[in-house]
Amino acid sequence: MSEPVKIAIIMDGGAIQQVLTMGVPVEVVMIEYDNDGERAEMVDVPQGDGTTEPAFVHRHNADDCPDGRALAEWAFENSQG
Repeated sequence: MSEPVKIAIIMDGGAIQQVLTMGVPVEVVMIEYDNDGERAEMVDVPQGDGTTEPAFVHRHNADDCPDGRALAEWAFENSQG
């Protein structure tokens, strides 16, 4: 099996509902800057200017199932940008 693709998703508000894959091993980590939670659960994330910002950092498992593959394929075909 090949090495998993590693993806970091940066968010400020919102929530990840599900991570879908199309038959490729994927590891996902989410960095959430919307800091309404307990500071004790946050870590300091390095920023490009040498400072840090508090954020939640969580791993997500990618789902690889026929329904998920179909939805991911549809989303890529119909996305803009």
